[in-house]
Amino acid sequence: MPPVPLPTRRQDLPELAPLIHQALLDPHLTPEQLQEGCDAARQLGMGGLCTSLRHLPMLRERLGAPGTTRLIATIAFPFGGLPSELKQAEAEWAAEQGADALDVAPDLAALAADTTAGSSPSMSSPPWARSAFRSRWYST
Repeated sequence: MPPVPLPTRRQDLPELAPLIHQALLDPHLTPEQLQEGCDAARQLGMGGLCTSLRHLPMLRERLGAPGTTRLIATIAFPFGGLPSELKQAEAEWAAEQGADALDVAPDLAALAADTTAGSSPSMSSPPWARSAFRSRWYST
């Protein structure tokens, strides 16, 4: 089999920035650092900016109307150890605050504990994740 030729010109390479999602999740970031990260993501044309619910309103205001850089809200971050009803409430609040997409953390303890085949009640997908809400917020 002949070797695959490498791209030789800039035009041959895909645009990478829209494929990158920057995460601003460090709880110690100052408002200035968050704003700098937001500005950089927008200026570089990154595909997404992921943040905690706490910083969502400030970064939505900083990014402005939805555009190239999507604002992604973390739900039940970092360990996912919330009941589905609370995850749903977080997701709905994030949507109201202008999130363009959601990054929902699975319940890692339940995943680690469930070593048998099949689905346990704690791991079943909640109705809101299977509905039109999911297609609206998880779509690319």
